[in-house]
Amino acid sequence: MAKRISELPAAGAVADTDELELNQAGTSRKGTRAQLVAGLAAATHVHTLADVTDAGALAAKDQVLEADIASEAVTTAKLADLSVSSAKLALEAVATDQLADNAVTASKIAAGAVITTKIAANAVDSGRLADAAVTSMKIADGAVTTAKIGANAVDSNQLADDAVTDPKIADDAVTAAKIAASAVGSTELADNAVIMAKIAGNAVSTSKIAANAVTATQLASNAVTEQKIAGGAVTTAKIAAGAVGFDQLADEAVTASKIADGAVGSAKIAADAVGPVQLANTAVSPGVYTVATVMVDPQGRITAASSGTAGETNAGVNAGVDGVGVFAGKVGVDLQFRHIAPGSNRVTVTLNGDDIDIDVVEGNLQIPASNVTGLAAVATVGTLAALTSLDADGRSFSNYRSNQGTRTAVNYTVLQGDSGSELVATGSGPSTWTLPKLLAGTQIVVHNLRTGTITFQANEVTLKGQTGLAADKTAAVIWLPGDVVKLTGELS
Repeated sequence: MAKRISELPAAGAVADTDELELNQAGTSRKGTRAQLVAGLAAATHVHTLADVTDAGALAAKDQVLEADIASEAVTTAKLADLSVSSAKLALEAVATDQLADNAVTASKIAAGAVITTKIAANAVDSGRLADAAVTSMKIADGAVTTAKIGANAVDSNQLADDAVTDPKIADDAVTAAKIAASAVGSTELADNAVIMAKIAGNAVSTSKIAANAVTATQLASNAVTEQKIAGGAVTTAKIAAGAVGFDQLADEAVTASKIADGAVGSAKIAADAVGPVQLANTAVSPGVYTVATVMVDPQGRITAASSGTAGETNAGVNAGVDGVGVFAGKVGVDLQFRHIAPGSNRVTVTLNGDDIDIDVVEGNLQIPASNVTGLAAVATVGTLAALTSLDADGRSFSNYRSNQGTRTAVNYTVLQGDSGSELVATGSGPSTWTLPKLLAGTQIVVHNLRTGTITFQANEVTLKGQTGLAADKTAAVIWLPGDVVKLTGELS
């Protein structure tokens, strides 16, 4: 059964979603409260103050002017949210005391509205500036003072090339860490700039010191310590005369090899220091010698001793009957001997150590054949060379043995059977001939036709004179008593 509206229960608070019954163009329909309100808001309603019957002093006025508003009449409660636009505010109409604390938020300030005069001095601090907001054009020329630049803020990227000139660098500002490695060369250093205080300890290495630059003047007293002296560097010339005394010598430093021959004189030997142990043994056997023959060297040492027979009277005797004897006679205890002198310029007599050398001067032997009688015809018509195979009667020499003439071996040892022979050495290069112990009176003639020198080597004999026979030279080799071998002739 249908009810009248008056019969319906009263509604509570009306919501926008509540539905209402409508007659729309003769058809019943439903609509929400929100649709109705939206329809009312869209309608245009224009009213003037004259339409308001209770406007009082504002009656007949179309707008409220500043003079119509009483002082402090517009309170916060009278202002609708977002109702005060820039157009409603007169220039500088809102003073700081009209604004509530924190009333002007970022969204209330128009773009570009905050000009320079609106910003209090020192009001914009680092927290108000956006990152990278202060660009180059925002900074006045000369505005960036030393105090405005953060410590270590200016690095090489901020500096223009050649920007840091001499007057821009503070005194003592260029420390060692600011100088690139190898940046300071000899051109950058002022003359005499590197003083002692500027050189780090151990900085002057060997390669930094010029040759011969460190003289005695540059060395401090006691600067040359033991470890600074290279092994073997202190030569004789570096030690001052008399500098090495008793204190400088280590114990037992003076060994036998360090003492020069003859350097230890009598004054250097302590009394009674030389006993039997210090004396070197000689070849003399200890014992008692009677009628002794003693050999003493220049140092007074007995080097040989032998016993003789007492009571024997000795005298010099010339053996043989031919010629002239060398022994002249005895005067007191002296045995006197005659001199051996050359009878002509064809012979020379020379003292050679313990030997008396008698030699023929070949150049003075040329005798004209016409001055010689009794020679064979071959000699009187020929030359001295024709006599090489004949004796005075024209017969062959008995000591010439041509069948033993040539020696082709590189090295050769002379045999007793070679005595009286002329030996011819042939071949190339040097050669060694050994001279053994042979009978006294043995003699040979050696012709060296090799291309090198023959070296004579003694074996159990004493070799006198030179020991080499040069190429294309001739020498006589003679064995003398006492196993002495003598070389004479064209030795070199």
